[in-house]
Amino acid sequence: MAVVIQTLRPHHLLDILAGLKASDMAGPAPECRPGENGVRTITHALAANLDTPVKFVVGPDDICRPCDKLRPDLTCSRFLPNREPPVAFDDYNNPLDRAILKKLGMRPDQVLPLREFLTRVRGNCPGLERVCAHAHQDAAQKLSGILQGLEVLGITRGGGMPVPAAPT
Repeated sequence: MAVVIQTLRPHHLLDILAGLKASDMAGPAPECRPGENGVRTITHALAANLDTPVKFVVGPDDICRPCDKLRPDLTCSRFLPNREPPVAFDDYNNPLDRAILKKLGMRPDQVLPLREFLTRVRGNCPGLERVCAHAHQDAAQKLSGILQGLEVLGITRGGGMPVPAAPT
């Protein structure tokens, strides 16, 4: 049986964590609607198995692929709102993902079990929120959301799961 490796942008996973609620895990996995990104489907699949291997990428991932905004050249056609001049999603997100990976002591295209990534995230909180909070977000709220999402998944400091020290 082949191992399915999910491909994810680090900021997508952190955004998922920041908004994750226990009720998101109830019931069957939702199907991706035509043209929609795959965030709901991926969220459910990952939460069901924290040992899923994940390839952390800087570029389109399994959340982006079903979206009708992804062009044939694998760039996103969307632009960040309220920016002058307009900023393409990729021009904002690619450096963001590189910075998150660096903060977590990782490199692009590295494969880790989801649980190990989440443990690294927990070990870098507080602090990581200053790297991953988007311009319109409050870093303290982002931190609170990430910590709540980690708790929903059972990744807590002192909860029996080892948390590595933040890389220097």
